[in-house]
Amino acid sequence: MAESSDRERGATLVEAAFVTLPFMLVVFAILEFGLVFRTDLTISNASQRASRAASVGGRVPTADFQIIEAVKDGLDDGGMATIERVIVYRATSPDDPVPAGCDAIVNPVGAQGVAGVCNVYGPDALTAPLVLPSGLDNAEWQCAVGARDAAWCPTDREVSFAAGPRDYVGVFVETTHSFITGFFVDGIELDANTVSRLEPETE
Repeated sequence: MAESSDRERGATLVEAAFVTLPFMLVVFAILEFGLVFRTDLTISNASQRASRAASVGGRVPTADFQIIEAVKDGLDDGGMATIERVIVYRATSPDDPVPAGCDAIVNPVGAQGVAGVCNVYGPDALTAPLVLPSGLDNAEWQCAVGARDAAWCPTDREVSFAAGPRDYVGVFVETTHSFITGFFVDGIELDANTVSRLEPETE
């Protein structure tokens, strides 16, 4: 009887192992892809907020700083702290994708972009202040020589009815989501893109 009982316990443990492993994989998959979905919603929210900021900001010199601040607000809502890239680009329609020359700029640091087309920002832009502790304007913004937003200066954007069609501005946000367990892949690249037309101004 004792030998039979031991065999039954052994069989039960083997059966439990066969059931537990797939069950745990399903649980981890639900957890991981739930977090991916959350990250995707967060960057979509950040892109939409930034696009609204771009539309309202128009061609004020601080427009791109306001766009980056809106991205930060969107990330904060989802508990995220940083991103890989933000691309602010000139679009010709609501469906325009990121221009190839702008998308080719990876791992941006400091002032990056394509003249008259886009500004490409990296994670360091999220912490670049508009005003220095001294009270002076930070030369990294407002289209100063070598500024982050100098490639496509906000003041060059068209917002007037009189001068022709108003510009569309696209805001592309990209991040890499790292998986917690590593059971599936190390991470996945996620992005969101929103295009808005600049609000009109009278001159």
